[in-house]
Amino acid sequence: MSDLGSALGALARQAGGVEAALVLERTGLEVAFWGRGDAEALAAEVAELWRQVGASEALVEAGAVRGFEVAAEGGAWLAAPLGEEYLLVLRTGVGAVPGRVRFYAQQWAAERRGEFA
Repeated sequence: MSDLGSALGALARQAGGVEAALVLERTGLEVAFWGRGDAEALAAEVAELWRQVGASEALVEAGAVRGFEVAAEGGAWLAAPLGEEYLLVLRTGVGAVPGRVRFYAQQWAAERRGEFA
């Protein structure tokens, strides 16, 4: 596992209830992955959510949408920006505490934004 993948695993354990953690380019290309499931399938699902989150694709491309939190069956998706072109994305399971996951995700992203500038 890469250093970034190990860091994602540490974040997931600290936040609690995280099933998968990814760093993606905003296009949906996976940079790093930790967790259960197929990284490519999860990245594709997140890329589709990312497209749907903005009122239009133009808003997303312009950077008007910086992150998102979406409740889904069995958990939720949370994305926080890492610079202009990358996202930290966490998939939580049932029983995760959203505020706790959001806090640790935002803290992790803030500490690493310089790496993704």
